[in-house]
Amino acid sequence: MSSDPERVFKFKQFSLTDKASAMKIGMDAVLLGDLSAQTDFENALDIGCGCGILSLMIAQKGLGSVYAIDIDEGAAAEAAENFRNSPWAVRLNAENISIQAFAEKNRRKFDKIICNPPYFQNSLKSPKEGRNLARHNQSLTFFELARAVARLISPNGHFDVILPFESAEEMEKSMGREGLNLHSQMLIRNRAGEKPIRVIQHYTANEQMGLKCNSLVIFDAEGTYSYQFTVFTKEYYL
Repeated sequence: MSSDPERVFKFKQFSLTDKASAMKIGMDAVLLGDLSAQTDFENALDIGCGCGILSLMIAQKGLGSVYAIDIDEGAAAEAAENFRNSPWAVRLNAENISIQAFAEKNRRKFDKIICNPPYFQNSLKSPKEGRNLARHNQSLTFFELARAVARLISPNGHFDVILPFESAEEMEKSMGREGLNLHSQMLIRNRAGEKPIRVIQHYTANEQMGLKCNSLVIFDAEGTYSYQFTVFTKEYYL
């Protein structure tokens, strides 16, 4: 997927680089982008966009416009450059701003909001401040994220987020306090029978009855990508 010296990642319909972004392209972003792209939108918001991979993935399958924001100046600039080099440049925009500040000044509503948030709470920090902002939640707590999403989401909108499995309950409580309902979630496992390592949650601003839950296994018993994973990512991976 990438030629390492240049860090150019090639997908089926677009290419991008993550050289300037503190958080590099990883499996979490690909899984979230793929699942979120399964629903269309008119106006989408990508919170903490990094190099812009989530925005590009949903733009590939959707028809609406995407506004991407990141607190890191280098990441926002890199996302903007990746957008300009994509087939959907006219529908993609990036801004260097925190979600807290954006939620205060913005008056638009979004029917799709996506986020691969900083979620490390007690782990050792990197000497690089930009990577700390991208990975640790001192710059964006779950409470602050929930409050911003509640302010920005449209009445019929939805919010998609990927988290460590251990953080799922805390996120659900934060979102619930802001009137957002957990509609469905996908549990991500490395191998069948193992404990989930990640969860992708889908919240709505509407009242929902019952929780839909499914799962995805990344690797088979031999350590290669599972058939399920291959089918799931086939519209993006070469």
